[in-house]
Amino acid sequence: MKIQEIFQKYFGQITNTKSLFLILLIGVALLVFAGLPGKKGSEKQNLSVQQPSFDESEYTKELENKLAKMLSTIRGAGNVTVMITLEDTGQSIYAQNEKSESKTSETEVEPSATYSSDGSFVLKNDSGGGQSPLLVKSHFPTVSGVLVTAQGAEDAQVKNNLVNAVRAVLDVKAHRVQVLSQ
Repeated sequence: MKIQEIFQKYFGQITNTKSLFLILLIGVALLVFAGLPGKKGSEKQNLSVQQPSFDESEYTKELENKLAKMLSTIRGAGNVTVMITLEDTGQSIYAQNEKSESKTSETEVEPSATYSSDGSFVLKNDSGGGQSPLLVKSHFPTVSGVLVTAQGAEDAQVKNNLVNAVRAVLDVKAHRVQVLSQ
């Protein structure tokens, strides 16, 4: 009976088990509902749009080093250095929600379909509990120009081979490639 005396001391009139159980149930329900995420507040907190970790200068340096190493293997080229300029920083395409509507008129044999995008991205769950947009396609930056300096670039055949190699590897037009001798 000691427990009943303690409850009566602290809770006064609430001594029967039904009242105590009801208060306990209400308290647990409040804790559960307080922990559930709301629609507006939690979406903003959990939505972490992650930008691709792309470093333009690192990408350019790696491309220049690989190309210089490859071009230096061309017969007669000798020591080669390369400088590449990029037109843009690339492009990432994310999945978007679309709505489609089919309309049929009495004069048309086939229904016409109308597609519209509501501008919201398709989200995927991250391992950290957040959400990020679903990446559909990613494009690397476009190369706008290449400068090659080579010891053997005075020879017309070596110069032509260097230009053709750069065009083939980077898919740039010949007027965007300049080869000079060191």
